[in-house]
Amino acid sequence: MSATTTRWAAAATVVITAAAGAITNLITSRWSWTLAVALATLIIGAAVLAYLTAGSPAGAARVTQRVSRNGRIQRSRIRARNGAAVDQRATRGGIIDDSGIDAQ
Repeated sequence: MSATTTRWAAAATVVITAAAGAITNLITSRWSWTLAVALATLIIGAAVLAYLTAGSPAGAARVTQRVSRNGRIQRSRIRARNGAAVDQRATRGGIIDDSGIDAQ
């Protein structure tokens, strides 16, 4: 899910939660099936948004290797998992040689 979509989902969750609170106040003062259904719908909507925006601990890892200005990366071993982000960069004639990275 993109960052923009996640932000909109977070904003929608706040609005849904506020609406659920308002309906909870109404339902405690006067009972009606319409309010009960509206409250159940809002709770299910909030649960769906939470499920869709929740990160997974076993998410995809991100590995980036960049070389510029006569830099070199050679014999690099990278193991990344559980959503780890690894960034390796060699610039201005720099050399990364025989680097072992284990990120979790």
